[in-house]
Amino acid sequence: MRLKEFLFTWLILCLFTVSGYAQDKVSLGIEVTPGAFIPTGKKSSNYAVGMGTRVEGLVGTPLSKTITPYVDLAYGLVPLNLGDGGFPASVNLNLLRGGIGAKGVYSFSDRASLFARGYSGVFYAALSGNSTGNAVGWTFGVGGGAGIQLSPQLSLGGGICYETYVDLYNTFSVWLGTSIRITGKGNSAIPRSGFISESPSVLPENGFIRFTEVELDRLFPVLYKYYDDRPIGTATVLNIGDEPVEEVVIRLKLKQFMDAPKVSARIERCIPGEENKVDIYALFTEDILSVTEGAKVAAELSAEYSFRGKRVSDNEVITLNTYNRNALQWDDDRKIAAFVTARDEEVQRFSRNIATLFEECGIREINRELQIGMLLLCAMAEHNCSYVIDPSSPYSALSSDTAAIDSVQFPRQTLQYRAGDCDDLSSTYAALLESVGIETAFITVPGHIFTAFRVPIQAQEAARIFKNPGDVITAEDGSIWIPVETTLLKDGFLTAWSEGVRQWRVHQDKKQAVLIPIRQAWKLYEPVAFGVSDYEVDIPTLDVVAHSFKQELSSFVSQQISEREAILHQQIDANPNDLSIRNKLGVLYARYGRYDQARQQFSAVLQVSTYVPALINSGNVAYLSQNYEAARQEYQKVLDIVPRNRAALLGLARTEYVLKNYTAANIMYAKLQSIYPEIAGRFSFLGTDGGNRGRASDLSDRSNSIMWEE
Repeated sequence: MRLKEFLFTWLILCLFTVSGYAQDKVSLGIEVTPGAFIPTGKKSSNYAVGMGTRVEGLVGTPLSKTITPYVDLAYGLVPLNLGDGGFPASVNLNLLRGGIGAKGVYSFSDRASLFARGYSGVFYAALSGNSTGNAVGWTFGVGGGAGIQLSPQLSLGGGICYETYVDLYNTFSVWLGTSIRITGKGNSAIPRSGFISESPSVLPENGFIRFTEVELDRLFPVLYKYYDDRPIGTATVLNIGDEPVEEVVIRLKLKQFMDAPKVSARIERCIPGEENKVDIYALFTEDILSVTEGAKVAAELSAEYSFRGKRVSDNEVITLNTYNRNALQWDDDRKIAAFVTARDEEVQRFSRNIATLFEECGIREINRELQIGMLLLCAMAEHNCSYVIDPSSPYSALSSDTAAIDSVQFPRQTLQYRAGDCDDLSSTYAALLESVGIETAFITVPGHIFTAFRVPIQAQEAARIFKNPGDVITAEDGSIWIPVETTLLKDGFLTAWSEGVRQWRVHQDKKQAVLIPIRQAWKLYEPVAFGVSDYEVDIPTLDVVAHSFKQELSSFVSQQISEREAILHQQIDANPNDLSIRNKLGVLYARYGRYDQARQQFSAVLQVSTYVPALINSGNVAYLSQNYEAARQEYQKVLDIVPRNRAALLGLARTEYVLKNYTAANIMYAKLQSIYPEIAGRFSFLGTDGGNRGRASDLSDRSNSIMWEE
């Protein structure tokens, strides 16, 4: 039996030697197959059916996925038919065999296969029972069968093999047994680690895709819309399997803050060992704004792919780090636009209640946007909003450090707390203005940020309205902006405006001032539609705001006309018979809503002469004062003198339209259109019957289009 012990030891040593050398490159398995030996050939009558067991050490290499070499050790017990009458005597043939061979496998599904095999080796035969004797010789065999993979470690197989023990015994061995994977990924005859269950919902035990070098940015919740089409990080997708996978789809899943995972990448085919670096995308819901403190959130990267005709998926849990919802990094100043939440219901409720005061207290001849900008800043001041520096995150310190993290309040929070630093007050003022349709911008200078809003006028009109053209900013596209230093809201609109202008001039000369239109910034950093709390913002008493607004507006008018008024008075004193000078003074008063003073000047002119410009302007003042009968009479007087006067034609058409005399309005408009088609084109509503009155702000817009005669 020493040969038997030697062969068994040789098999074990071979397995351990190969295992130590192979490591991950070679797969090892053991196959144990009990079976029956059916004698065949000329001497078959001397033998009965025997039983035995074969143990094989299987070796799978990267060189071939279909051919598996093996070392073989088998033992069989075959009874001999030596007795009279064919009855077996108590003599048995003991066969011990060792050899090497190869198994070729064809897999026609992810679990089923066919195989062919062959081996060659030596045998030791010995008799036991009533006779003794032994022999040594060569043996070989060929055969085939089928197998099925039950799990990633276990296969079941069976087959038939023709075996020859030279000069001794021939047999067909029929066997059924199992194969067990010891190490490696498996291939052909060795159970595969990439085994796929018949049920697509069950994933491979180990999978084929691994995510390496996962690098994710820390998330800013306020920018969740920005991440819709911009990556939050990268990952390397590696195929660690032995076979290619196809139609790989990479997704990020985050149950708490995503309705559905968003596709990050598609890879048509990924061969074994191939790496693909992909961007990771996420489609967040606004629920991510519920993060009030920085948090670590568990997410899942998934790779869904096709393997052997089935769709399977590998998953890996990763960690996403998030800042709180008020966090912001100043690597791009445009990011603060995401905090301008003009659609917040409480912001809209506040601004629109205040904006109604324009209809009661505003001056039609002065730009509407300017007055509403004035109104809203007055309202913030009467709401007791105060400028308070945040000692933990002052803009002056953090804005110069692009890696620093600042904290910015949402407008509703600022209105709730009634305090904020420069970025908080600026974003709140901008949100209030945007909520009533006024375009806004941020102005950044070293260490500071403040707000500007647009007045939709041309540069030449700005030169007429404002005594100092430098009081406004003219952007590169020709748009006109009014800068407002929101930290000075307690000092009034005019002071805040003046300081905004000063800072712009100082830093613009040094090329350090930047105007950031918010609507352009929104294209990249969309505002969030989120109220941050259920808090209902208080609205300051409208009478108090109206009083403050009237004072500011009166101061603005005095500021704008005082110098020009003084010059015109001097000219009148020097030339008392020049009616045009007194008419210009009346127009100056009228343009700034001082209708009583304007009417006095026009009346003084008309007492001396039927001066057509004064007649037209007197009609305009009556129209703006809603004294439409007086306006009609004045315009008609002009047309009696100058039938083709454009200002009178327009004024009378507009007056008849407001009085709902649409037929008369149409007649006047038709004359205007035939003589001055360009002017008529701006007032096409006058050619209607009143059924289509246009948008609600038309009357205000039309009032601002008065044609004054100087």
